[in-house]
Amino acid sequence: MIAVDTDILLYADREETPQHAQALGALRRLAEGSEAWALPIPCVGEFLRVVSHDRVFRPPTPVDEAVASIEGLLASPSSRLLVPGDRYLPVDKVPPWPLSTGKPPVFTGAALPAPHP
Repeated sequence: MIAVDTDILLYADREETPQHAQALGALRRLAEGSEAWALPIPCVGEFLRVVSHDRVFRPPTPVDEAVASIEGLLASPSSRLLVPGDRYLPVDKVPPWPLSTGKPPVFTGAALPAPHP
């Protein structure tokens, strides 16, 4: 099964990226095909956060349009939404945000809880 990464979602959404046509074509082939493929829920969250952020893209993609894109992909009969199972790292085992900055570390590929005020 192919799992679609955040970058592919971003490239397919944003026409100004050099990889736009290739990523959009790949998503269309998956969505229109019969082979099972998946969107990992952490990648969906990353996509929504990054594509709608006004310090990343100008103008950012409106959240409702980004959500509609994900819903459209998930409407494909061959798509699956991958969610963490019972062997996923428990939230209470995730290290806390650095106290010196009060901001989360910068990395992708992990779904971490938001810091509490």
